[in-house]
Parts: sequence; C-alpha cells; structure tokens
Amino acid sequence: MTDVVIVEEDGFSPVNWWIFLLQGLIAVIFGLILMVWAPAVFNLISYFLGALIVIYSISIIIKGAVGQKSGKSRALLVILGIIGIIIGLLVLLNIEIMWLTIAVFIAIWAFISGFGDLWLGFTAEKESGWYRVLLVITGIIALAIGFFVILMPLMMDYVFVMVLGAFLFVLGIVSIITGFIVQAKLKG
Repeated sequence: MTDVVIVEEDGFSPVNWWIFLLQGLIAVIFGLILMVWAPAVFNLISYFLGALIVIYSISIIIKGAVGQKSGKSRALLVILGIIGIIIGLLVLLNIEIMWLTIAVFIAIWAFISGFGDLWLGFTAEKESGWYRVLLVITGIIALAIGFFVILMPLMMDYVFVMVLGAFLFVLGIVSIITGFIVQAKLKG
C-alpha cells in the first residue's frame, strides 16, 4: 500500500512521514556508534581503506597485464599497481601511517588556506572592512587548526570521527522531528 503524495497550495509536498523517521533513527544510531566507539570505527575505516587500496591496485596490475595499449603504458600501470599494493599493505600493517599522512595533508591545507585568507584580509583594498575582518578571522582559525593537527595528528582523526558522529546524531534528531511534523501536517 502506498501513500498518495499531495502538493498543497503552499508548495509543501510531503512524502511518507515514516521515511523521515526511519532516516532519522538510522542517523542517530550511526551517530551514537561513531561517538561511543570512535577508536573501533577509526580502525575499521583504516582496514577497509587499506583493503580497498590493495584491491584497486590489483585491478590496475590486471589492466596493465591484459591491456591493449603500448608497452610503456602497460608497464606503467603494472608499476603503479605494485606501488599501490605496497601502500595498501603498509596501511593494513600500520594504520597510523595512513591517518598520520591524512593529518599532515589536512594541516598543509589549513596552513595554505590560513595564510591565503590572512594575505587577502591584509592586502584587499577594494573590499569592505567586514569582509577583510572575516578573512583575517578565518585565516587565524585555519592556522590554529593547522597547528593543532601538526601537534596532535592522530587526535585530530579521532576528533573527526566523533564530530561526524555528533553531526549524524543531530541530523537524525532533525529528521525525526521533520517526520513528526510531516505526519501532523498530513493528519491536520
């Protein structure tokens, strides 16, 4: 049995209210899992990514071995596949290497972004004062994030998992409330 979708004059087009409820419950459950078991989720993601790198690299080697292209591009694919397998195995054997590498790239991005915003904030002449102030503030925040990540790189990864969990939890609560609002609108 399916519900009929009604489009009312105010543009409100409700779908089945229970979809919002189900979506919200799933988000709340996954959010709580991420917040409560952040280290386990962290490790699970790491092993999954390591296995994914190895599997993808094997497929690259196969493409190189059976490919129709010239010998140089086939050899390059095989070499890239072997490098990928080595990287994947390093990740599987020591997951901190992967997260440390990701943290370093995030820190580099934060430094580049922060210095760029500071430069624009201090050198922009045509822009309004508030725009320049906001650029300086975002530049300082980005630099602070960069320093935090450099000082405690693995902590940043755990914090990221926990923030993602909190985001899913809040998103789930909002979706559940939306489901009840849609249900009330359908009844009323």
